[in-house]
Amino acid sequence: MSSLRSQARRLAVQILFALEEGGGRDQPLKDLLTAAAPRAPKEAVAYATELVAGIEAQQAVLDQRLGGAAEHWSLERIHSIEKCILRLGLYELTYKPDIPAKVALNEAIDLAKRFGDDEAWRFVNGVLDKLGAERIQAEQEQ
Repeated sequence: MSSLRSQARRLAVQILFALEEGGGRDQPLKDLLTAAAPRAPKEAVAYATELVAGIEAQQAVLDQRLGGAAEHWSLERIHSIEKCILRLGLYELTYKPDIPAKVALNEAIDLAKRFGDDEAWRFVNGVLDKLGAERIQAEQEQ
């Protein structure tokens, strides 16, 4: 059984992907999440809501950092699902100090293995490892 936060991350990536492919949001986030996962535990929906709202609010900053870290890849060339996973992972690495960096990184890799192609997880790992290197190192030294 997966944790509530893992469920929330999966749900958040699905919503982010739908928004990315659909060109934006025309209904409240709560309605989107309820429609996508009507039986999801309320704690998972609450964290997914927090993630999606935070990623939407910080998307320009996240995309700028991702674009600079993805060597030989412009953000436009990255597949939408991988872009959504990268945004989620970087959001947690940057704005969620209560989530250990290794957890954020491993969860993003797991999402890439689940939703991306065979090599997606390597790409996600490389980009997020580079962007989260300082925080990962600092946590390892504690």
